Amino acid sequence: FAQIDFSGPTRGNVELRASRSFARNLAASILGSDASAVTDVQSEEALRELANIVGGSVITALGGSDCRFSLGLPRLGRAPELGADTACILDAEGERLEVHCHHARAA
Repeated sequence: FAQIDFSGPTRGNVELRASRSFARNLAASILGSDASAVTDVQSEEALRELANIVGGSVITALGGSDCRFSLGLPRLGRAPELGADTACILDAEGERLEVHCHHARAA
C-alpha cells in the first residue's frame, strides 16, 4: 500500500494497493534487473514512485492547464478499509494493482 495526498481546489489522496510480486516486478522493470535480485526496500521505493506518478497524473487531470494543486510525498502503510470515489483494479501479468482516488472540496 502506498498513498500520496494532494491539495488545492479539492483535496484528497491516491492510494495504490499492490501485491508484493507486483511491487517486486515493478522495481525490476525500473532497475532493469531480475525480480529475484530486487530487495523489499527497492520494491517499496518503486511503489512509492508509482504513487508519485499516478498522483501527478490525477492532479493534472483535475487541474487542467491551470493546475493549482500541491502534491505531498508518497508514503507506505497498510491500506485502510475505506470506500473510494474512484477505483481501478488492474491485472498486470497476473499480479493485482488497485488504484483508489478519494477527494473532496477544500475548505
